[in-house]
Amino acid sequence: MEIFKNIPCGKTGDNGNLSHDYYSLGYEECITEIDDFRWYDVLPYAPALWVQQYKENTRRGKWWLHRDKFSNICIEYAVSGTAEYYVDGKMYLLSAGELLLTYPGASVTVSDHKGGSFHRIIIIISGGIAKIAPETLGLLNLRKLKMESQEVREDFKPLLERTKKILSSQNVSDGEENSRLAYDILLFLTRLCHKQSGNDNEISDVLTSTLNRMNTCKLEEYSISTLASKAGVSRMTLTTLFRKHLNTTPLAYWMKLKMEHAKQLLINSNMPVKAIAADLGFRSQLYFSTVFRRHFGVPPTAYRKKHRSV
Repeated sequence: MEIFKNIPCGKTGDNGNLSHDYYSLGYEECITEIDDFRWYDVLPYAPALWVQQYKENTRRGKWWLHRDKFSNICIEYAVSGTAEYYVDGKMYLLSAGELLLTYPGASVTVSDHKGGSFHRIIIIISGGIAKIAPETLGLLNLRKLKMESQEVREDFKPLLERTKKILSSQNVSDGEENSRLAYDILLFLTRLCHKQSGNDNEISDVLTSTLNRMNTCKLEEYSISTLASKAGVSRMTLTTLFRKHLNTTPLAYWMKLKMEHAKQLLINSNMPVKAIAADLGFRSQLYFSTVFRRHFGVPPTAYRKKHRSV
């Protein structure tokens, strides 16, 4: 992108993973940074989900930012003022008390609205299942949400405070809490989406606790029956909740998590395929390879060879 709203590009930035940022000329002069906390590679939770960044700033004047093929989940919350967001060819006006979500692979252009001021908070969620989490939670088609009531805003505030606290300290012992926080944020948005769409099927604490446990535990530790028992319900009840709210089953979701973990281990470690299979709770390497091929079209060894040579 070279020109937008008659303002030329001033600089570019590389986010990695084929993602690039483009900034309008004089962009820095329009920005006042308030907070910027980042935590990369929250091991061993990187294959799952974690909150990577909390950023707060204000902007004034004429400016734009284009983010091309961003690889993470991005949540932007307007504290005051208004900005224009262009996502997939559609323009959204984001004003005070509203949230806008974009998902991995999205290209987004953000700009001023009539030169006015804009105060926003951005939360970036990363991880191996960042692509499948919005889909399984029914958020994939969601773009904008309104924090219509004081009660909703008060419910959101503790999530913002937890995010700032965890990312500013970056204590290794808080890694699991960071991963749980990422899911708590997405589940908050899911509940809000259900309310605003007129869906009275409130996501239960049973489902919330199970999703958090799936996300943060070692994948070989539990069976579906054990997860149901931990939540205080039968396996049939847990399955009903997953089908009702997420349009999937606990086993299918569990398997997606395992396959995403497997991808990360194949690309980022030297673990033998047999060891990865055992680590993820598969009874044999052959069964693991069969499931992996069913999900990704190639066996684990071929996947590792292809993606390590890129």
